[in-house]
Amino acid sequence: MNSNPYLTSIVTASVAFAAAVVAQIISHWLTKKRENIKYNKEVYQKLYAPILFELYVYLDVKTAYTRVHDIKPGIEVSVIKENILKHINVNLMYGTPQIISAFHNVKYYDYHEDLCVGNLQSIAEIELFWCMLDQLYRLNEKTKLFDPINKNTLVKYKFHYILWAIISKLRGEDAYYILTYKHNLHFDKSIGELYKSLNKDFTRFRLGHQDKQFLRRSLEKTIIKLTNGSGEFSPHGKTYLERSKNT
Repeated sequence: MNSNPYLTSIVTASVAFAAAVVAQIISHWLTKKRENIKYNKEVYQKLYAPILFELYVYLDVKTAYTRVHDIKPGIEVSVIKENILKHINVNLMYGTPQIISAFHNVKYYDYHEDLCVGNLQSIAEIELFWCMLDQLYRLNEKTKLFDPINKNTLVKYKFHYILWAIISKLRGEDAYYILTYKHNLHFDKSIGELYKSLNKDFTRFRLGHQDKQFLRRSLEKTIIKLTNGSGEFSPHGKTYLERSKNT
């Protein structure tokens, strides 16, 4: 049986057209992927990289266990903090909506009176720094810029910052006294799941879906796991828990 030349031509043309469409789609996808990789690296280099070390240092100095022995003279946390805030302000265009919102919360108290406890801007700053590390971790999940050692360091600091932010919400600005004993917390491979659970509960609190009692219970549960069941990691821990139950 002779084949229909018209049908053969139609099939050939259809196959060629389909192949061209698929090639165009793949080319577009690869172009977008390269653009996203380039942009994500630019975000890291512009927003995060210049102050990542300072974000680590700020927590280390502010919550140093024995500052007079551990930290060199002349290191001022206020200067470190201002450098971080100025950098974020200049490069806010690279920030995620979460970072932009957290930064606006800090700047809010430049113009409004704190009629509550008098340290809401300080707490907002801690939340901003925590948010920076949290968003950097998410960016690294896309880009894989960090090697395992640097990724583990990032995880440790973002966990300390979220603890600092939550304790500040419950206890106020003196929360850093409690964090001076952070070396008593035992981190292991479960830190990722612990962070995810604590972050979820903190988000619910920040959105107004839960109260301070809920946040305190979530924190207490996390601390129990990080202290092998004792629930206390500093001399201030027991007082902290007792006072928090009444707030």
